[in-house]
Amino acid sequence: MKALVFLICLSTFYSVTGQEVHKKPDDGLFHYFYNYVYTNKDSLIASISEDSVNLAEGYTITKKGMNYDTVEWRLLASDRLIQKGTFNRDGIPEGNFLFYEYYAKSNMELVSESAYKNGKKNGITKIEGFDSSFIFIHYRNGLKEGLAYSTVRDGIRWISHYKEGELDGFSAYYDRDGIPIEYMIYENGVPKDGVYARYYAIKRIWYTLKCEDGVCKIIEPEGLIIEKY
Repeated sequence: MKALVFLICLSTFYSVTGQEVHKKPDDGLFHYFYNYVYTNKDSLIASISEDSVNLAEGYTITKKGMNYDTVEWRLLASDRLIQKGTFNRDGIPEGNFLFYEYYAKSNMELVSESAYKNGKKNGITKIEGFDSSFIFIHYRNGLKEGLAYSTVRDGIRWISHYKEGELDGFSAYYDRDGIPIEYMIYENGVPKDGVYARYYAIKRIWYTLKCEDGVCKIIEPEGLIIEKY
């Protein structure tokens, strides 16, 4: 069940709020600073940089008396771009927010990309996993909606469906051969029933999961209940 729990927790990653994007990084390796570029119809109005060590929490993106349409926010580590995103003149996230990591000295790789509309995630969020996998989650008005899945080089790792931010429909987790080893049915975020496998040496045994009234039971092929939670 680990894979499905991981999927449920994804909502805590890569969210963009006024407070979170201004979090001060401090790893002792780089000089971090923020850069705010104010534009009006693609014309540069102002560019403001702040040292992350001295930057006060709650920096106000919006600037009264300045005629601008958008603000591009960037976090840099020395000369390396780490994160960037766009806000409208009201300080609301609008457009794509990108997160980068560096391998070696100059090899920059995009590890997360999210699209925002009116301050909420809309469209596809893409996240690179720890094992060369990629996670794709569809959002509508800030909530997961529709298909979410993870791919690896040799195929699909897991797949789930959402409705208004809750797991709804089937969720499955696959082994390296593309064989489903977990299969769950959800309704409004609550598991209904499903099957999944456990490995004993080279033998795979399929169990049945039955959930009712908030209680789930794992049942052996012979009908014996081996676990309840």
